[in-house]
Amino acid sequence: GFMAVHLWAKFWMAAWRGRRTLTWMTGVVCFLVAVIEAFTGYLSQTNFDSQWIAFESKDAFNGAGIGAVLDPMNFGQALMLHIALLPLALTAFVVFHVLLV
Repeated sequence: GFMAVHLWAKFWMAAWRGRRTLTWMTGVVCFLVAVIEAFTGYLSQTNFDSQWIAFESKDAFNGAGIGAVLDPMNFGQALMLHIALLPLALTAFVVFHVLLV
C-alpha cells in the first residue's frame, strides 16, 4: 500500500523531472518487482484460490510471450522466485533507489 501511495504522490509532484529521472525509474522497478513478489507469494499459499489464479494467469503469461520462461503452475519455480531471487533483486533496487535520493 505504501509503495503505491508513494509512487502516485511522487508522480503528481512531478518528481520524475530533471536529474531525478533515474531515481524515479528505480522506484518504478521496485514497485513492479514488489508486485511480482506479492504474486508469487500468493501462489505459494497452494489453496484453491491461488491454484485458480495460477491456472488463469498461465493464459495471460502465454499471451504476453513469457509463458515459456515463467510458469505460474510450477510451484517450485514460484516458490524459488518468492524466497530467493525476487527479495535479492528488490533489496538491491531499493538500496540503489535510496542512495540516489
